[in-house]
Amino acid sequence: MLAVAAVALAAPAGASAGGWATVALDSVPEGVAPGEPWSVELTILQHGVTPLEGVEPRVIVSKAAE
Repeated sequence: MLAVAAVALAAPAGASAGGWATVALDSVPEGVAPGEPWSVELTILQHGVTPLEGVEPRVIVSKAAE
């Protein structure tokens, strides 16, 4: 599920930068119960190298369709 979020975030960041981008999470939500906050930092790199400034990524986690 987090991989899907990372891929979804990479597309808009890459589109606005004129290429592609990679997104990395600094942590994963181990032991976080539903409804508890999870503080995370994202690193977005244009072409996997140069940090992008001025982007406002969002991580949206939702229940999978049944």
